[in-house]
Amino acid sequence: MENNLVEEDISRRCNVDGVLYDDGDSWVPKAVKKCATCSCHRGRVICHEAVCPPVSCKDPVKLSGECCPTCISRNKIASGKCFFHGDKRQHHVGTMWYPYVPPFGYSTCAICSCVPGRNEYNCTRIRCPKLDCPDPIRLRGTDCCKVCPVKPVTLTRKSKNVQQDAPKKGDCSVGGKRFDNGEEWNPRITNFGTEKCVTCKCKNGKAKCRRPRCPRLHCRRKTRPSGSCCRVCAANFFGLLRSLRS
Repeated sequence: MENNLVEEDISRRCNVDGVLYDDGDSWVPKAVKKCATCSCHRGRVICHEAVCPPVSCKDPVKLSGECCPTCISRNKIASGKCFFHGDKRQHHVGTMWYPYVPPFGYSTCAICSCVPGRNEYNCTRIRCPKLDCPDPIRLRGTDCCKVCPVKPVTLTRKSKNVQQDAPKKGDCSVGGKRFDNGEEWNPRITNFGTEKCVTCKCKNGKAKCRRPRCPRLHCRRKTRPSGSCCRVCAANFFGLLRSLRS
């Protein structure tokens, strides 16, 4: 029994260039040129490229050792740094970054910064803006805040400017595009692109949009596979990947 536990513990570790990492460990990869952080998840190495918070200045600078640009002037850099255990990096006082949460990657739901004068950091959850639409949607499963979808515009035959290609009865016009009665499409959200996890349908001159109904999960750890709109239980998903690769 004891030997089985030891073998199981070893199988959950990751061997990277001769270095053995325990399950849940994270590190900065040496072989990757871009800013990234890797973690070990049940014997599988998962790497995520750094995700940077938006900046509010015109000419941001990238300080030495930082992955993301900042609005701090090089002449006004505050002394001191703090070490963040998630991405295993030293950050300058005055800079801000998204926390790395293994094995899921960088979380855009919070923002972190160093506490001046101490080798400590502080992370606060991002506040979402108030929306004035009745049915806001989440563009991606990893997004923290919802946004208002583009409001559909219904065309009627009583339009003042009647053209030769006048819309047929029951057609819909959404975002400047015309859709036939019964046609389905994925909406395009301003500044974000096409939302593949939302399907709209034109029915009798009115466009209605909906997200797929995802099954209810009864597990603590969940993950969203690439290209999927619904989350699945992490244990079942990674187990399936192992069986496909073996």
